[in-house]
Amino acid sequence: MNEKLHQATTDNIWGFQNWSKGVRNYPTPPISRGEGMPKAVSHQEKCDVLRNELYQPPPHLEEEHMPDLTNPQVDDLPFEEISLDEVNEAINATSSSSMPGYSQMNYQVIKWAWRSDAGKQHILLLMQKCLEAGYHPKSWRRAIAVALKKPGKPDYSNPRAYHLITLLECLGKILEKIVARQLTFLAGKPRGHQD
Repeated sequence: MNEKLHQATTDNIWGFQNWSKGVRNYPTPPISRGEGMPKAVSHQEKCDVLRNELYQPPPHLEEEHMPDLTNPQVDDLPFEEISLDEVNEAINATSSSSMPGYSQMNYQVIKWAWRSDAGKQHILLLMQKCLEAGYHPKSWRRAIAVALKKPGKPDYSNPRAYHLITLLECLGKILEKIVARQLTFLAGKPRGHQD
């Protein structure tokens, strides 16, 4: 390493800063696709095998209930706008060390934006409009799955020796926290109680 540093020139000296970052590379062995099939070797093949094995489709339902979400129903509750305090509570209940979803926008960025008056108004309006429209944006439902080795497994070529951690969009998780809090409040409210 000292020899490389002595031979450094102004053209390549800035490449040495990458040494301090280090390189993390945890290669997985070829993954079994099943008896009589060749093992998955490429990154894409391994992703496909893990997804197909660990994300099984849900069982078929004999009868599918399709609620009428267009027309008013007898027991519908009136829509109530969320408050600044509700959004603030949801944002502050998050961990700044959580991994971000596909957009790479983490809770630290959201908290930074929330500290400004303009940021508060934009985030509040975004959450209100999503709830008012009954819409959870598709981009917030896009997930990244990270495969982690289960400790102490004898054979890491077996797809069942891994578990998938799903990383979702932080803004979407804040919206879900707000809805979960409202549902918890409604579930604990005595029947027939009006505010």
